[in-house]
Amino acid sequence: MKFRIAFVLISAFFSSFAGAVTTDLNVKLVTELGKEEPHEALLSQAGVQWVGNNRGDGGSIAFAVEVYNADGKLLAKTPMKHSVDTIAAFGANKVIVVGEVSNPWQSYFSILSYSNGRISVDSHSVPEENLIGNFAGDASTLYFSEVGDNNVLHWTGSKMVPLKSSVRTPGRLVKVGNSIFIIEMNNIFGGSENFVKIDLGTDTAQRAFTTTRRKLSHLIYLPNRNQIAVTESYANQVLFIDAATNTLKDTIAIEGNPAGVATLGHCLAVSSNESKHVTFIDLNQATPTIIADWDLNGAGDRLKQPTAISFDQATGTLFARSNYPCPSCVGTQSSVFSFREPTGATAAQCSK
Repeated sequence: MKFRIAFVLISAFFSSFAGAVTTDLNVKLVTELGKEEPHEALLSQAGVQWVGNNRGDGGSIAFAVEVYNADGKLLAKTPMKHSVDTIAAFGANKVIVVGEVSNPWQSYFSILSYSNGRISVDSHSVPEENLIGNFAGDASTLYFSEVGDNNVLHWTGSKMVPLKSSVRTPGRLVKVGNSIFIIEMNNIFGGSENFVKIDLGTDTAQRAFTTTRRKLSHLIYLPNRNQIAVTESYANQVLFIDAATNTLKDTIAIEGNPAGVATLGHCLAVSSNESKHVTFIDLNQATPTIIADWDLNGAGDRLKQPTAISFDQATGTLFARSNYPCPSCVGTQSSVFSFREPTGATAAQCSK
């Protein structure tokens, strides 16, 4: 009986993983972050990597946004008047940064663009009663999660207007067509989430699950499948939710506390915090299928947890960000590293 159980477990593992683990990676430290860095701000947009830096060591705080090329070279840096909590795409060549200042407490969002070695910044303050966190939309329709009042807010150009649909402790969100998809956290601790679709035409909410999930953390829209991929960290799996019906279509097991998500060609990449691996899932097959796995442990302790990831699509270079606040640590465990596979095999599989 014990042999049979062991055989079933081993078979289940190999049935969910079809690629060899890659350890032969060119590893480079892109930038160190402060020992108290709390945020995950990392984005690939318009051929460059955008990195938020909230350095708070030694009692001082200096907010900045940095831009790097595919080789990890710093191209530009600009100070920010507010923290850099999140960075999201904002049209073809711009990004939007959400953050806040304290004393008095106030939220901001800023529109940034990069050109010829310079970053331009256009900042907007938000009414003090609104504490915004995450962004969804584009240059014509701006939506933000509002944790304090359990709302999704619509920016009209002069004020924030809450949607009628209530979402308890809203987290990350994405706009698809005329709908907003959002992780409903239910509390700040994690481990009892739901997934909500808000129809912007009717302002009505539909929840995907009748019972709460085990830490839904990151999400990304997959247009070729019209699905949203959501990592369920405590359950060690990724959920694929149909955008038309807001129902679960597929799941795929990924060990090691899966968190960050990004795409490379027609593959979905998922980073795992505990194992420090990145798993590649082919989305062109009938069902999502794992085809490769990269081991990022060569970066050492400065990449404590690769919570956020992005890719340079032209070279297949992976950028991984750790934000692991540890004021008492001797050295920082928060940083951004790049990883490039010398053979280019994974990028080739994800582009053919």
